[in-house]
Amino acid sequence: MSGSPRPTALRWIAALAAAVIAAAAAACASRASGDAGWRLLGTGQVSNAVDYDVIVVNPPRKLRSLKLLAVGSAIRIRDIRVELSGGETLEVAIGAVVPPGDEGPVIAIPGGMTVERVVFRYEAAALFGSPASVALYGME
Repeated sequence: MSGSPRPTALRWIAALAAAVIAAAAAACASRASGDAGWRLLGTGQVSNAVDYDVIVVNPPRKLRSLKLLAVGSAIRIRDIRVELSGGETLEVAIGAVVPPGDEGPVIAIPGGMTVERVVFRYEAAALFGSPASVALYGME
């Protein structure tokens, strides 16, 4: 039979892709959490267009530094805005591609201030391939 794939096949492919992404995220999370002192703060999904995500740090934490991990596909990180207690913000221009399974640069938080939210602006580095997600880690 020619034409488009059957709905059952599409569901199977989608389930397989979700399982692969979940396994990759778990493996990457265990690698990053294996670094002494780093704690997972949250994750976000990345689309193939310019995108942003907000990760709310709940409860807000006094942190010395932040780092992110690309999962599934490479991610082009444009910039990061860290929202601190008292209404202060820390704007960090990144402008780099983080390969899948790799970490972006470590971002120092001045004076170990309390982090409430982190806003990422990014895009998937490739238009095709595995879906991408980003994991945010903090060091207390």
